[in-house]
Amino acid sequence: MRMLVSLVACLVIAACSDAEHDAAADADGNGSMNAETAAAAAPEGPTTIDCERASGQAEQAVCTDRELIAIDRAMSEMPGYVADPEWVASRNECSRSDDLRQCLLDYYVGRIADLAAKGMKQGGIVWGPVTLSCGTEDVSALFIRSDPGAVHLKMAEQRLTLPHVSSASGAKYEGRIDGQPWSFWSKGKEALLVRAGGDEITCKELGRIDD
Repeated sequence: MRMLVSLVACLVIAACSDAEHDAAADADGNGSMNAETAAAAAPEGPTTIDCERASGQAEQAVCTDRELIAIDRAMSEMPGYVADPEWVASRNECSRSDDLRQCLLDYYVGRIADLAAKGMKQGGIVWGPVTLSCGTEDVSALFIRSDPGAVHLKMAEQRLTLPHVSSASGAKYEGRIDGQPWSFWSKGKEALLVRAGGDEITCKELGRIDD
């Protein structure tokens, strides 16, 4: 009888261990990852939204997106950050956008760039801004080192956020702005900016605000 009880106990423990292993694999990205498992894998939720009471497509999209959760927390944890109800209301208007996720990414990364430009100390997944000389104009680049990440480029008359894409070397970011393709490829202290229309501009780093 004792041997039978011991055998049953071992089988139960083994089954639990396998289940825990599978859950951990999903959380680490080694298993399947979808909206639900992504949110569950994040250690903490966003700080600007109560995800248990999330209403509207924009809030729900943030609460089920691992990267947006991380960016939300990084923004709210910047020293000197103050909650802005008007910004939250504008962010929630992304539910009207044709590309909900890109709209949310634009709002978050743009807000972080504004805070960094005011001299608010950053760290963690926020790096920069870096000032680059690109042809005849200076460009400010703020990097979000989340997964997969993004870069926010601020030029004289334009601001845009480009998601990170895989590349053989360096850090490459690309996306479509108003239907037109843009890309930014950073390698060390140099970068290649490809504007809508295909104009290629070599950029050189001038300096950055340290963490």
